[in-house]
Amino acid sequence: MIRAVNKLLEPVRRQVRNTIARAVVSLVDDSSALQRVQVQLMALPQPDGSAGAESAAASEVFQHYGFTSVAHDGAEAVQVAVGGVRAHGLVIAIDDRRYRLTGLAEGEVALYDDLGQVVHLTRNGIVIAAPLGWTVNGNGTVNGTLTVSDDVVAGGISLKSHLHGGVQPGSGQSGKPL
Repeated sequence: MIRAVNKLLEPVRRQVRNTIARAVVSLVDDSSALQRVQVQLMALPQPDGSAGAESAAASEVFQHYGFTSVAHDGAEAVQVAVGGVRAHGLVIAIDDRRYRLTGLAEGEVALYDDLGQVVHLTRNGIVIAAPLGWTVNGNGTVNGTLTVSDDVVAGGISLKSHLHGGVQPGSGQSGKPL
């Protein structure tokens, strides 16, 4: 009797075991409205204690609105199989321990990439690390003091080393910067 019940329940057990899986990203397609990834699903332990085989699956990636990224091969993922069917998987999280920032204080937030570029919202203000430089497109306003440790260049003219034409002694005004 128990053996017959276990035999009937085995497909349900398998479906439940297949619902959530750890995976490793092997390919990313970022060309469509929802990103797709090819992942290698981690092997499930078998009833006899053996490891079982890994399987490959293509899945859509659900990312948080306003944030997007393209993971490197080897990043780790969590895949949810809708209805326990791994062929209909959705990746709900991807992380990469090779690049993840560590040591943040409670409540801090950071954006980062594999090149060391970081926007870190710390307890003391915002810290931006831009080893490759940064560009602002559009107009901007600074309300407060802006301290620059080297130079400011506007329209190709250095604030530190520009010269003026038409300089006259006394209270006269010089010409525009050269």
